[in-house]
Amino acid sequence: MYEREYDSRFGSVCPRCDKSDPSVDHTVRYKCFECFQAPPLCKPCILDAHKHAPFHDVHEWTGSYLRKVSLSSVGLVICLGHDEEKCPSAGDARMKMTIVHGGGIREMEIVQCTCGDSQAKGSLALRLWRSGLFPATFIRPGTVISAGALSDFHLLTQTAKVNATAFCTFLRRKTDYWAQDTVKNRAREFFMSFRMYCYLNNLKSNGFDAPRPASGVDPGYELSPGSMAVLCPACPQPSINMSPNWRERDEALR
Repeated sequence: MYEREYDSRFGSVCPRCDKSDPSVDHTVRYKCFECFQAPPLCKPCILDAHKHAPFHDVHEWTGSYLRKVSLSSVGLVICLGHDEEKCPSAGDARMKMTIVHGGGIREMEIVQCTCGDSQAKGSLALRLWRSGLFPATFIRPGTVISAGALSDFHLLTQTAKVNATAFCTFLRRKTDYWAQDTVKNRAREFFMSFRMYCYLNNLKSNGFDAPRPASGVDPGYELSPGSMAVLCPACPQPSINMSPNWRERDEALR
């Protein structure tokens, strides 16, 4: 356990990165314990290694101990619309977003795609969900829930009877064990998102596909009564599990 909290490579020059730019600090300062057998890295390398894992918590070597920091505080920015690359037309405009993930609750900056075809890609809410972040609202999203957190909570409700309040308390404690009250409480937003997530999953499981105008899924799409109900296999259903000539039989035998 003590060996995990120190590495002799802290303070040395990073052996993995490109050192052609002398203005960049290549001193090894950061280590991620969520990545399997990850070596300590310098700032540019730790950011590059987490383009597809932006919600990991990394630790920074202060000179005497390891301090947990978020990748956002190190300088990581989530880019939408171009995989992990920044949109060439985005400029320096950024927006802050509260992200609820299985590893905790954190504030991160997001850069939107502003290309000519950005409108064709749908609203910000749809672009967030394509990236695996479910918005708490589809109007002006400021809080998003990761697909992994929604999936984990759904399984916990089925196996351990965990409620949304307890799950969000766990996430706040996981974000900052000693000062969970300083972490934003997103239980209300999480619960609303989870309800929408379950409803959309039910639609998908029942084979429904709502009309898609240019602005996204039509919220006014109405389902017929009983369209998502599961028919009881034991109940008699005409043309399903009853004889075609059942009306011709004696009433006592129907």
